[in-house]
Amino acid sequence: MWQEISISVPFEYVEPISAAFERYGYGLTLEGDGTDRVKLRTYLPSDARQRYAQIDIVVKLINHLEPIGDLTAILLDDADWQNAWKSHFNLLKIGQRLVIKPSWIDYAAAPGELVIELDPGLAFGTGYHPTTYTCLQAMEQLTRPGMSVLDLGVGSGILTIAALKLGAARVA
Repeated sequence: MWQEISISVPFEYVEPISAAFERYGYGLTLEGDGTDRVKLRTYLPSDARQRYAQIDIVVKLINHLEPIGDLTAILLDDADWQNAWKSHFNLLKIGQRLVIKPSWIDYAAAPGELVIELDPGLAFGTGYHPTTYTCLQAMEQLTRPGMSVLDLGVGSGILTIAALKLGAARVA
């Protein structure tokens, strides 16, 4: 059996919680809830008590600084956990024109929309993380046709793809 571990945190605590989830869990999903909070999820075998305890320590330490809440654990059947993470990724519209779309979702772009088809995985860069989201918003405003763009720390390549779709002539 597997368990889904989740917590909803303010933007400023996404980094430390996601670091703990990535280090001790299996996979990481981030989902904005339309407010100033992000829901983070990871998966653990139900008998991985030490890994869960490590994540829980990080949450408890942060709760001493600012109450952010507690972890939630949901047991999943073995067959369900492998696809459970997909249900947490939907279309993500950023700015006026950018749309991030997982391959398993059918979507017909509206006129002027720029669709980036990207399957979330373990690489950083799904668009849900506040830093990626903010970068994409800024890129939509600042990228001009023909310009050159440098993408440092390429994870999924989402910023590179966005720059090209926004008209950059060269991305390195």
